Order: sequence, then structure tokens, then C-alpha cells
Amino acid sequence: MPLTEAELWKVYANKIKNDYLQQSDLGPQNKIFIPPINAQAILASGAIKQSQTNFGVFRSSDPLLEVNNPSFTPSNDGYARRCLNYLSAVQLAKNFNQDTDASAGLVQIRDEAYKKLSAATEAFQATAKKAKAAWQDSFDYPNVPMYQWIVQNYPMYTAAENDQSAASAAFDNVMNQIYGPNYKTLDQMKKKLGLALEQQPSAFTMVVNAALPDAAENTTADEYRPKYDIDAGYAKQIKAWIDQTVDRSGKHEKASIVINASETSNYDWHSVGFEESKINASAGFWPFFKVEYTESDEKKTDEVKVDESSSSLSVKIVADGIGSFGVNPSSTWNPGNIKKTYPNLYESASKQLWDPMVQVSKIVVGYNVRVEITLDSNTYKSITSKVDTARTRDASASATLFGCRLNIGGSYHDSQSNSTNWSDVKKSDDNNTLVIPASNNTIPVLLAVVGTVLS
Repeated sequence: MPLTEAELWKVYANKIKNDYLQQSDLGPQNKIFIPPINAQAILASGAIKQSQTNFGVFRSSDPLLEVNNPSFTPSNDGYARRCLNYLSAVQLAKNFNQDTDASAGLVQIRDEAYKKLSAATEAFQATAKKAKAAWQDSFDYPNVPMYQWIVQNYPMYTAAENDQSAASAAFDNVMNQIYGPNYKTLDQMKKKLGLALEQQPSAFTMVVNAALPDAAENTTADEYRPKYDIDAGYAKQIKAWIDQTVDRSGKHEKASIVINASETSNYDWHSVGFEESKINASAGFWPFFKVEYTESDEKKTDEVKVDESSSSLSVKIVADGIGSFGVNPSSTWNPGNIKKTYPNLYESASKQLWDPMVQVSKIVVGYNVRVEITLDSNTYKSITSKVDTARTRDASASATLFGCRLNIGGSYHDSQSNSTNWSDVKKSDDNNTLVIPASNNTIPVLLAVVGTVLS
């Protein structure tokens, strides 16, 4: 097998499995997915608000993943939203003889009602996105809660919501006539999911806030998301790692993951849940090194990929602690494996709904994570040369190295990934090594995700 970035990530995924997951975490329906090395995990402990912790829990737990792509590339649909869309497309077994004229007429009415409901739902979701954007651009943001502001200032939202409610009521009416009590159970599931997706406090939602630990007060508004749960010991473990980092006595054992290019043939994708022949990594497995900069108003990129000449390459990831934690949708709204319970959909249902869903079931988190990379001479010189070129062309140039975001000139902040200044990276021309320090030791790092296939 030729040496590629994907081969290095294959070794990484297997070592995560062997060293930081239990055997019970990887059954036949489980897969290990790999995020960028400095993706933010869930904030917890100390001055962190519960709403900030909840934001991380939701962002880590709700994404749906691609069944044949080992990189952590979440879909636009979250688990809760996809479940609601799926249940809305379920075709139940009829409880009457469909050959009569009356029953045939009901079926036709049902099909027409479903099309109207689908259109109304799509229109409402599009309007809701526009309403949220308008709220975020308003002078009232973030002090006035989103739903309150939208109801008072964005009448198109209320109109679209009413249209969806009317279409839903018409659809429910004809479905009750056709399917009887079976439809009532399905309808209750849908109603719970609908409440979980509402921007209002309830037993089905949790308050979230995307603010980072060092953000000023009242710069990011509270919102509501479907409620998810994480292992009860998560915050306690994060605090223990923080205390260990502050101690600096050197008596605490470090956690590590070592990836050598020479050992790629010792591991396979099947061990971490994927079939080699079906793997599609087109949306992930970032080039080993990629730099982006602007020159003469034109955006430019340059890359360094690994190949057979990189056989001496080695990556060592060191952390003050690494652990795995279960995450689950709240039982207040989670409908379970709906694909197994309701295998039949309308023929007109979106193709996406027929595909298997991969739901996040466990996350692997590290604290105070740093990365030590040893390269061959040519690769090392190529990377440092491309950085020098970008730095002279653009003061705000940026790069990624083995998934770690680097600021070559300016600075970068968001609520999903950390970044490190290139000037803070320790470089050794004699040993061809690059040592990337922890970019922000107040923020845990997401190192891997276990997904469960629902099909």
C-alpha cells in the first residue's frame, strides 16, 4: 500500500482503539472517526457555564457521519432533525382494503397532504434560518432571546410556522383515518422531536452558548438545542487533568499516541469499522501540510503530501490525559433505531433518508495536547520554505499540519477549533523536527469519535 495521509490516520485510529477504548465500544455496527487534531471538545469545570458545556455536548453528539468516510465530516443534518424528517416520511401498513374507491381516495389525499407538508416544512426551515440571521444582525442581539425577537420582529417566521402546522394537521387527520392507532405512536415520536428542535426551554431541550472561556460577557446569546447527555464523570475528569497540568511537578504520567510511517502495513481499516474497498476520504484526510495565503487579491494554496520518500516520518501526540466518554440523545425525545422500527418510506422520500445513519455514541478527549513531528530532510525543508513564502506574501496567512491549525501571520478564533502560532512551533533544522505546543490548555481537544450505524 503506497504511503499516504490516509495510511497515517489508519494507524492513528487503530491506536486510539487499542489504547483508549474498551473492546465493547467497537461492535460490528461501530466505527472510529477522526477529527482534525486540534478540534475543540467539550468545555467543562471551573468558570465554565453549564450552557457552554451543553454547547460542546450538542456539537459533539448531534452530527451525523458518513458511513464510508473515516474523517469526522458531519453532515448538514443533525441526528434529531434527520429523525424528524425520517419519521415524517414513514409509510405505515394500512388497516383497510385499499381496493375500494373510498380507500383509494384516502390514499390519494394522503399523498397530496404529504407533498404539501414536505413543501411547508422545507419553507419553514429556510425561513427559520433567515430569521436567525436577522436576529444575529439586530441591535437586540444577544440580549433578547432568539424566539422572542423573531416572534416580535419577523412575521414571515410566524406565517411559515402556521403554514407548517396547518399542513401537519391535515396530514395527521388523513393518516389517522388510514392507519388508526399505529399512526398515534408515530405521531407522538414526531411531536417530541418537534419540541426538542424548538428554540424554547422544555424537558426536551437544553440551553447552549457558543462563547469561549475568554469571551467577554454578553457577546454570545443563549440558544436552545435538543438535549443530549454525557457520562457523569466528564467534568470531574477535566478538572483532574487541569489540576495535573497546573501542578507541573512532573510526577504525573503522560498519555501518548505514536504514529510511525514504517508501521502502516501492521494495521487495517476493518479493525476500526471500515471496508477498505469502500472508503471515501474525499471530504477529509487533510493534506499532511497545507498553507493558504492571499497574493495580489488572489487566494493561493500550497501543499506537501507524504509519499514513499517519507518513510522515516513519525508523529507523537502527547497529552496530560486522554479518555473516552459516552454521549447519548436524551430519552425524553430519542425515538431509538427508527430505521429498524419503521423500514418503509414513501417512494417520494428524499434519497438521503434511505441511507444508513451513523450516530455519535462516544468521544475520545485529550487535555493539553501537543504534537511532535519528525520528518525526512526534504519534507521538512519543503514545509518551512512554503511557510516562509506565505509569510512574506500575506500577514494573515494560515496553515494546517497533520490536522493542526497554524497561524502564520494573524490570529484565528472560533468555537470549534484551536490554533497555534507558527512562531510558537519549535523547529530543529538539525533533527528535522517540528513540535506544536498545546494551543490552548484551557480547552479539551477532540481526538476521535465512535459512531454507531443505524440501518
